Amino acid sequence: MEWKTTGTPKDTTGMLAQAFRIKEIKLFILAYVAFMLANQSFNALLPTFYQTVRGMDAGLSGSLTGLISLTQVFAGILSGVLMTITGKRKIFMWPLLIILVLGCLGSISFKGG
Repeated sequence: MEWKTTGTPKDTTGMLAQAFRIKEIKLFILAYVAFMLANQSFNALLPTFYQTVRGMDAGLSGSLTGLISLTQVFAGILSGVLMTITGKRKIFMWPLLIILVLGCLGSISFKGG
């Protein structure tokens, strides 16, 4: 794909408008917004769920929810490094997202938390 610039190199308005015309960019933005919305709502509601339904105290429920965010950081770094080394993206994104969905469902479905 060739980028066409309009104006001076300091004027990035044309390049940004061209980027937003690309279908993959729009899909990536949609996926990122959906992931962040689900992630933030899950992190906000999970401690309350653990306290009311599972009967955990506030400290334990907050620690378990924080562990999810910490795991996401390390998994994101690891998958980024592996994608950089191999040059392939899809083989690391799908398993990461599938494991995320299974972990979210498992954390509210299993009696052990």
